[in-house]
Amino acid sequence: MSDEQTFTPGPWQVTDLPAGALIAIRRVVDANDKTIAATSTVENARLIAEAPMMLDLLREYRTDHVIVNDGELCLCTYCLETRALIKRVKGENQ
Repeated sequence: MSDEQTFTPGPWQVTDLPAGALIAIRRVVDANDKTIAATSTVENARLIAEAPMMLDLLREYRTDHVIVNDGELCLCTYCLETRALIKRVKGENQ
């Protein structure tokens, strides 16, 4: 499984729409203020904004756990679920 990143790299942050907007929308933006996503709740915006970091942590966990197991793919529930989640994020299980 390749870990090549094809999405907009983090960090992402939560901002409000510019003044004068008719509804309260939270934007998730990249370092260049490009909108990644928009949502009506700050909680959803925060979750979306942390997605790149969460994916990085999952990849790191997977790598560290494999190293602990002498380079063999671990078949514990956590590793199986981590690999499956990374595949879903990358769109490989469609």
